[in-house]
Formats: sequence, C-alpha cells, structure tokens
Amino acid sequence: MKLLCTAIVLLCIVGCEHSSQPPVQSVPQFPNSVYEENVSSLDSIGSQSDSAQEIEFWWRDSTGATHSIREYKGTTVLLNFWATWCAPCREELPALRDIAANSNDTVIVIGVSTDRTLNTLQMVRSFIDSQNIKYQIILDTSTALFVDYLTAYSGMEGIPETYIIGKDGTVKFVLVGSQSEQTFKNYIAKAN
Repeated sequence: MKLLCTAIVLLCIVGCEHSSQPPVQSVPQFPNSVYEENVSSLDSIGSQSDSAQEIEFWWRDSTGATHSIREYKGTTVLLNFWATWCAPCREELPALRDIAANSNDTVIVIGVSTDRTLNTLQMVRSFIDSQNIKYQIILDTSTALFVDYLTAYSGMEGIPETYIIGKDGTVKFVLVGSQSEQTFKNYIAKAN
C-alpha cells in the first residue's frame, strides 16, 4: 500500500499538476477511434519487447478487429500516453489533434489512456467526444503497456509521455510533459 501511495504521489509531481475530472457525458461510438474495454488481459492488449528498440503490441478495436503497432511500419507514429484527469495532457490535445488531422497519413497519432475507474470506457468516450478527438485511442487500464515503454526507454514516470516511433518501427524520441505542435513537428522531422 505504501508503494502504491508513493507511486501515485510521484506521478502527480512528475507529470500532472492538476487532477480535476472533466464532466462526463454520454457519447456515440466513433468509427475513427479505437476502444478496448478489458485491456488487462493479453488477449485484449498485449506487448512484447523484441529488442531494446522495438516493443510489439496489439489491440482490438470497437469492431473486434485486431491491430498491431507493426501495421504502421513505414509511417511515423506518435504514441501518446495520457489520462483524462491530467491537465498537461489536456493542454497538448489540440496539438495532437491538429497533427493527426493534417498529416495526410504521414504521421499516425495513437493515444493510450491510462485512466482507471469503474466506468473507464464510458468516461474516456465522453472525454473524446468533448475534445473532438478523431485519432485512435487505446485503453491501458492495467498500465502494462505504459510500464513496458517506461522501462524500455525513458525511466521517467509521468504523463503525458509521447514516444515518437520512426518509419523503421523503432523509438526515436521520448517527450515527457506537455508539448506544443511545433515541438512535435520538430521531433517528427528529426525522426525521419
């Protein structure tokens, strides 16, 4: 219990300074976003590290289709770990939304929500609706995927945390904290 409390305090100090919950509303299913209700089992979301440079993971979307991060090899990916309650995460959402909308499929944005509540799926869907997010969202309620990336690459626990994955499928940069659209664009250019 002491370890859990320490981890929560560190997360708040490192990544997020505010923790107010956004209002919860009901929302329709979005065809452009990926949802996963039970991500704690490896059948729903899984990961494995093939080397120090690549972590393979897969997820099922709202239609039941399975996807893999390797599907995006040849494309730059911004893999963004975030939570609805995280103020810095909300600050960088417009930048991520704009990059996803204006990249002409040269950059793919995948958001990984680390929210954990009794109604995580509904809460995240409501948040996506209120923020007009059209890029893919994966739920990592067990934070297993976040921990895999954290352990392999940054060692700094805090959200938002964005991994810029180059066209070759390897992580090129790790950005911790809220970033501007221009900062993302600069690192995307350097990644390729």
